Amino acid sequence: MSASRTLRALALAAVAAALVGLPPWDADADGYRSFGPGPRDCNDRSAAVHPGANDVPLDGVDQDCDGADRAAGSNVVLITIDTLRARNLGIYGYERDTSPHIDALGREGAVFLNAFSSTSWTIPSLASLLTSRHATQHRTLQPRSKLPETLPYLPELLQREGYETATFIQSAYPLLAMGFARGFALLERPANSKTPKILAWLREQAKADERFFLWVHYSEPHTPYTPSPGYDKLFVPESWKDKRDFARYWNSQECMQFYDKDPDAARLRMGFYDARIRESDQHVGEIMAELKRLGIADRTMVILSADHGEEFFEHRGCDHGQTLYDEVLHIPLIIRHPSVVPPGRRVTEQVREIDVMPTILDALELPIPPGVAGQSLLPLARGEGRGRPLLGGFLSNTEQAVVIRHHGMKYVYSPNRTALRQRQQQETEELYDLVADPGERNNLALSGHPRLEYFRRKAKRWVEGPRPPAATEVHFDEATVARLRALGYLAPAPAPPAAPPVSPPSAAPPARAQ
Repeated sequence: MSASRTLRALALAAVAAALVGLPPWDADADGYRSFGPGPRDCNDRSAAVHPGANDVPLDGVDQDCDGADRAAGSNVVLITIDTLRARNLGIYGYERDTSPHIDALGREGAVFLNAFSSTSWTIPSLASLLTSRHATQHRTLQPRSKLPETLPYLPELLQREGYETATFIQSAYPLLAMGFARGFALLERPANSKTPKILAWLREQAKADERFFLWVHYSEPHTPYTPSPGYDKLFVPESWKDKRDFARYWNSQECMQFYDKDPDAARLRMGFYDARIRESDQHVGEIMAELKRLGIADRTMVILSADHGEEFFEHRGCDHGQTLYDEVLHIPLIIRHPSVVPPGRRVTEQVREIDVMPTILDALELPIPPGVAGQSLLPLARGEGRGRPLLGGFLSNTEQAVVIRHHGMKYVYSPNRTALRQRQQQETEELYDLVADPGERNNLALSGHPRLEYFRRKAKRWVEGPRPPAATEVHFDEATVARLRALGYLAPAPAPPAAPPVSPPSAAPPARAQ
């Protein structure tokens, strides 16, 4: 048949289809075209597959043509590891073998290479992760703050949807007394000694064929870095027992003193820290092995992340909660679910911990509460969408600060004292070009960078915007107070101003217009 006859035949077929009410190029008669304007049919050979269809979860078919088989009805395992910075994991390019099981998890799912916490200590970070609210919204900012009961909270939302819920927490902080127990039917601590019980709980849920949400919070990488036997000489020949001073908590003054007087301090401290990462990694491996043994791994969404990272003298400091450099903000984020996340995906766009909650709800096809600050990561996991700006800061033991990380730039405003330990006290602003200066060494705020005024205005709007009342205060017993003080958490903190001003110090050069 000649080309002209073929075209004539196709045109007549289109006219005939229109006369009987079928749109052109709708071979399966489901009302959606395979190409052309409007929502496109991704399978024109099946009337059950089209953009208006309801996706049947976990059947391996993308009924609604959104690019994934949705995971409604899936189980969820959320694993957070305290003080785990991304740069010390193999899947993020680290040279030491600290994380074989976490690396395997990353190869089976999506690794978000540029995930950031909005703060550098535990309580406000976990509050943001589980509520998808900025710190200025949840106000769980002080060492004794309690998570507000009025905010939608991920475990509680899933429990209302019929999920069996449990949490196993290992933390210096008594999180369960601070409002984080809401929505959990089972509460256990500490997590590190309870991994066998975690596995037993998973077996119970699999046997009962119950949908479940499990949150496990491990804290091995937190100070003191005291590896267990079999791990303590894994990355340094010395045992922490012979070098106790290098494994314990150091305040900021001790950090600088040890750094100045002992060039071996960083090597030892990092070695003990890496060994503790390897211990947490072993727990992750046991959980994943059990999910696979039970045959429920592929219908379980597994998310691994952290609350914050840790400093190891990159800016003459150690520990966390004192600055907002990337060594304490850059956290791992891995999502595994074969039905919604392509395996082996490495996402370079910037994302935040506040994106975790809406991602879980999106995957489960559950409503996302109004007012959340995060966005689902599923489009990015499929190669769609853009990165998200980071807005954060902290009101911790010693300092108030605001951080904005956007378009390859990073701005920090710290009105009480500088976060730049190696510079002068009066420098309350920091601005970095992260492309040219990923180590955050050259403070462009000192030279009146063209974008400085833009970041000042943005920070001012954020901290002076409407906010709920301050969170209520939790009263700890004497033993808890003593333990937290030993780790530097309950040092005197400055009182928060009603609306922290964001303006440059008088000594700063004038900013040029953008």
